Amino acid sequence: MGGKPWKPLGLAATAAVLMCLCLAPKRLASQSAPALIDYDREIHAILAVRCLVCHSQEKRSGGLSLATYEDVLGGGRSGAIVKPGNSGGSLMFQRITAPPATRMPLGGPPLTDSEIRTIASWIDQGARPAPNAPAAKARWEAPLTLERPKPPVSPWKSWSGPLDRYTAAYLASHGASEPPLVSDAVFARRAWLDIWGLLPPPAELRAFLEERTAGKRQRLVAALLADDRKYAENWISYWNDLLRNEEGVTYYSETAGRKSITDWLLAALESNTPYNQWISTLLNPTAPGDPDGFLIGVNWRGTVSASQTPALQAAQNTAQIFLGINLKCNSCHDSFISKWKLKDAYSLAAYFSAEEKLQLYRCDVSQQQYATAGFLFPELDRRLPSESATDRRAAAAAIFTDPHNGRVPRTLVNRIWQKLMGRGIVENVDEMDGEPWSPELLDWLASDFVDSGYDLKALISTIVNSRTYQLAAVPGRGEASGKYEFRGPELRRMTAEQFADCVASITGEWPVGRAMNPQAPGRGGPAVISGAPSDGASLKREVPSEPRPSGSVLGTAPAAISPRPAPLPIPPGNYVREWRIAGSSLDRALGRPIRDQVYSTRDTQATTIQALELVNGNTLTHWLWRGARRMLGEPPPEPVSLVSRQSNAGRSTPAPFEVDISKSEKLYLIVQDALSTAPDKAAPLWIQAELSGPNGITPLSALMPLDPSGLREDNSPLTIAGGTEYSSALRVKLSSVLVYDIAGKGFTRLQGATGFEAVPLIQGESVQARFFAFDRQPDMDRLVPPNPETPLPAGPVLHTVSETIDRVYWYALGRAPSIAERRVAEAALRDQADPRKPSADGLADLLWAVMMTPEFQMIR
Repeated sequence: MGGKPWKPLGLAATAAVLMCLCLAPKRLASQSAPALIDYDREIHAILAVRCLVCHSQEKRSGGLSLATYEDVLGGGRSGAIVKPGNSGGSLMFQRITAPPATRMPLGGPPLTDSEIRTIASWIDQGARPAPNAPAAKARWEAPLTLERPKPPVSPWKSWSGPLDRYTAAYLASHGASEPPLVSDAVFARRAWLDIWGLLPPPAELRAFLEERTAGKRQRLVAALLADDRKYAENWISYWNDLLRNEEGVTYYSETAGRKSITDWLLAALESNTPYNQWISTLLNPTAPGDPDGFLIGVNWRGTVSASQTPALQAAQNTAQIFLGINLKCNSCHDSFISKWKLKDAYSLAAYFSAEEKLQLYRCDVSQQQYATAGFLFPELDRRLPSESATDRRAAAAAIFTDPHNGRVPRTLVNRIWQKLMGRGIVENVDEMDGEPWSPELLDWLASDFVDSGYDLKALISTIVNSRTYQLAAVPGRGEASGKYEFRGPELRRMTAEQFADCVASITGEWPVGRAMNPQAPGRGGPAVISGAPSDGASLKREVPSEPRPSGSVLGTAPAAISPRPAPLPIPPGNYVREWRIAGSSLDRALGRPIRDQVYSTRDTQATTIQALELVNGNTLTHWLWRGARRMLGEPPPEPVSLVSRQSNAGRSTPAPFEVDISKSEKLYLIVQDALSTAPDKAAPLWIQAELSGPNGITPLSALMPLDPSGLREDNSPLTIAGGTEYSSALRVKLSSVLVYDIAGKGFTRLQGATGFEAVPLIQGESVQARFFAFDRQPDMDRLVPPNPETPLPAGPVLHTVSETIDRVYWYALGRAPSIAERRVAEAALRDQADPRKPSADGLADLLWAVMMTPEFQMIR
């Protein structure tokens, strides 16, 4: 071969060659890898020119702003538009590459291929805010299906249960060391209130504190949950709020005066019916006794918004309660804050409507569009056997309880967690698209709940038995900004019903509920009353043995009385827990809602109205006045009514009475509403009421009551309901109390009848009232003496100052009084006439002072 002979390279040259060979792959790699996209310089530049006309912070078409990086990552009503690392799965990329009819920018020229590639690369690189920043975290999206996660390893040995392993790992990852548990006394009080809604009686609490065996807390929880009645009577208030089932209030309806589901709900709680069966029965009530009142909703009178029809109410309620989805806005128009559309609400409502198709109304304006039954999540939709209302309701029940529908168990366990812990794992229990502070804990609880057979008691037991529940309570965050960190259960205020039941259990003074008149239309369910604690047993009709004076309603003329049966006497009442009666002003001030809509949480913030009721309200003042006397064995006697009648304007004939008043000095004539659905139409009467004696007969209308405000001014012709003409009647208001001073006037008999003026009533309206006459000032809470049984056994009669103080402190606060507290209480309690005995008024003051403390009112 020709050419110059080969010469070996020198040492320096060889080193240079080797260095080049080593660096070459790195240079090639850096040249082949795409540079990281700069959001500000490249992505925002595209969006500002091509998209901000419709998606600025001011306009936000579809709820979406693209003005800032945070806006882009935040998404719009349809959810996240960017999934970092996945351009193909990102809505932004899908919309800019869609067919022309739906492609963005809508109505404008499409993005260039280069612009599309830039956006896709930026998403695939992690949607970073800057090239040197870490990849963005994907926006939380609530999954539909449910998978049981594996609990993590606990950093603390004693936190070994699955629930506790999640919270221990969470707390440790947030810098916490193993926290101590609350004392036995605090735990017992918390568990008693959460499961029974009552305070532990002093003897039972002391026995629990003195027990030294292992597992006593678990045994206490099991014993509390084993008492089906007390458990049900506490939790029914929570479910009444959710299921819009109000006690003692009648809503107007085209089909019924009231459709209570109380009987069914109480039985479901007592029998611990599986929750998926609850849903099936509520959404598809077919058997006698099933709770069809849930789907009826509140049928408002007059012209109402199209969004408040019974079918749309059913859609809103079922979505909110069982799925944690708010459909109220998009029952009127497409939602401005979520992805749900007007048609979504109407499609869900079509499952519960009488019609196969529902016409859409946007803000009460017809859209000339129709919706057929369809579920919010199409993947769970199923083919209907037919379009009948029966098959549509059955399909709805099957879809809601479908095992693939993970939203139902997640929503339920989040609600129960919030009820017991003060804050949900997802903060807003009605918006389950929110991000949980521990998605894994939420899924484990939901999976465990499903595996237990949808057992509500098992879920409560799991939470209450956990060390997490037994941590010291922490103050709630309120409106504090910043990311939430779980630190333990939050301090909670007693509910209105719990407060009332605790007052009753300490004092032995319980509210009174009455059985409804079985002849009343549209009635059913347990004993309820309209107002504060009220009435019970009545007297039989008086049958005078002497001839009746001429001109009396009870005279000898047979045509004076209609042949239809007279109203039944008012049946005896029973001492009951607070949930069974209509909410009082005290209940309302303490947060008990009217329940004309779904209430998933209550407002527990202190208010001016609450302060006024607790400090100066007649309800609590009178309650403690009576309760103190009952505790000391000095309950005031109950006056017995002379007249006790219940009348129905549409069904009853006037109810006659004649009573002896020869020893009476005053008359108290009382008319109370008895759950009328149209109380504004009520025109009650004391018919041909007369007082007689040696000097003859005096019409009641000739006497002037001490306070005439209860009289009704009306000079129109008198027509009595029942079709019988009477010559006179005293027109009174509903409700009214008339007091007459008859001392020294020589009257010996009071006679007449009770009833109503005839008024036109349309279907669904009722007018009912209770009439009473007393000759001594009655207790308006107990117009008829109740049956003696009480929800809890009566406590011991207190005889000494010392035992009274101990009883109050141990029952109300779960502890003995301090030396200073005992000294103050002794000074308040001592009876001036006999210092060894407690004073009833002093005891009422002590009860009030203790019950006003946060230590009493808070679940600690």
